[in-house]
Amino acid sequence: MFELLEYWNTDESDGANKSPPGISIDGAPSNILNVASKKLRKRKFGTSNGGKQQKVKIDNKNKFDEFGCKRIKNENTSMEAENELLMSKCARAINDLNRKRQTLEYVKDKLNEETAVIAELSMILINNGNENVIELRERIEQLESTRAQQRAGIAQLREL
Repeated sequence: MFELLEYWNTDESDGANKSPPGISIDGAPSNILNVASKKLRKRKFGTSNGGKQQKVKIDNKNKFDEFGCKRIKNENTSMEAENELLMSKCARAINDLNRKRQTLEYVKDKLNEETAVIAELSMILINNGNENVIELRERIEQLESTRAQQRAGIAQLREL
């Protein structure tokens, strides 16, 4: 201890709280201890609640975030939005199919009407012999071309 007082009184000391060489932080010379000095941690022997552990209060927001629920809720919300989008897309597709089905039924009805007219004209041709054969052939060609156009329309509708 005497060495310490001598050190602080010399010119080597600048007045700061520095220990002289060879003296540990705790004030004992390090050559006596042969170990680097350590500060001991203070232990608390008693608590205000009689040694019982305190319950940690977790508010619902932290608990919600702690278990990844917020992420799951966000994923669920995005899946609901995606589901709604797909449902509206399916509804539009069903409406389009119903419209095409109605168009197909209309074209089939027209085709059946044309077939009936062709059959009628053919019967007239057979019954009347050669009378007005040229007119009947022209009319049949017109009806057959109309029928071909309608079949092409049906084929296009089936592709969609």
